[in-house]
Amino acid sequence: MVILKFEVLEKEYSMNVGAKFDRFLSNIQLTDAQIVDAHSKHERVRDVLKRHYYMPGYSGLTSVLIGSYGKDTSCRPPTDVDILFIMPSYLFSKYNTYGTNGPSRLLQDIKEVLRATYPNTTMSGDGQVVVVSFSGSFRVEVAPVFRLDYSDVFSTPNTHGGGSWKTTNPTAEKNNITSCNAISGGKATHLIKMIKVWKHVCNVPIKSFVLELLSVDFVKQWTYRDKTSFYYDYLVRDFLDYLILKKNSYVIIPGINEFLNIGDEWVSKATTALDNAKTACLNEAESSETADITANIFWKKIFGDFFKG
Repeated sequence: MVILKFEVLEKEYSMNVGAKFDRFLSNIQLTDAQIVDAHSKHERVRDVLKRHYYMPGYSGLTSVLIGSYGKDTSCRPPTDVDILFIMPSYLFSKYNTYGTNGPSRLLQDIKEVLRATYPNTTMSGDGQVVVVSFSGSFRVEVAPVFRLDYSDVFSTPNTHGGGSWKTTNPTAEKNNITSCNAISGGKATHLIKMIKVWKHVCNVPIKSFVLELLSVDFVKQWTYRDKTSFYYDYLVRDFLDYLILKKNSYVIIPGINEFLNIGDEWVSKATTALDNAKTACLNEAESSETADITANIFWKKIFGDFFKG
């Protein structure tokens, strides 16, 4: 149930609430140095693999920055850098017909190529990615992929269950956010960043990708999607309400129409956050110094010290 905000209250406290959330969003932005570092790590790893798998002078696309950095939803604290490395298509048959678990063999080969350049860097290759753990900085997660018929869809290795191939469409995932931002003044990205902070601060056991897809679905139908940041207190509250209603259902991954289960392990923490958001919203509406302080206390229960008030 989405509770509507009375328009008459807007003049009473719009500047305060809007300013609070504007500051919050500013506080969780990555620094320029962090952004440069993330892109540098991506380029360095890509170039190592490119030199190994492609002829000198090759100018075609060999990697795609995905995840929060590729979708412009990265925020503090900084997370792993996720990239797709596009393998030469002729190698697919080698790994697809490999005797035992070709996807696992592919990850091991990628790991060994990178280890030759980074011999003192911790690496692991399992599941769907090779993880390169740079000391004191970002981890880079590399997914070697094969492009399907020169489209935006890629085939990715999955080592579990004897090995298989999954599909991903990073362009569709990014467009899903971009199109929602276009009709909401950027609220999809803003909500994703805020909710990811909640996930981190409160250690919520739910995938960031699930929160991303649910955030977009929510903003598309939210009553106040065309309003200013004055409504961001209600944006947080109403999304948490929406999230709880989605327990044990699923989201659809853009571009491949695959179902992703949402589960319910996170419900108790979402319920606590919703209660805190409701209390914060009620205090925001009081338009007094005491109520303002109380509201800030309850926002901090959700967002920690990233929320300064």
